[in-house]
Amino acid sequence: MTQLLRVGIILSIAAAVVAGGIWLDCEMSIDSCLDRGGAWDYQQARCEMAAR
Repeated sequence: MTQLLRVGIILSIAAAVVAGGIWLDCEMSIDSCLDRGGAWDYQQARCEMAAR
């Protein structure tokens, strides 16, 4: 039972790290878009750059 608990904890931590990495990647994309002067379209999950 101890080994099963240890594996469960390791898998939970790994899942949290992966989920955090996905979230961070998305947030970095949004930040990069805004830094370049664009607007983030949350519905389509993409950067909209204003035509000049």
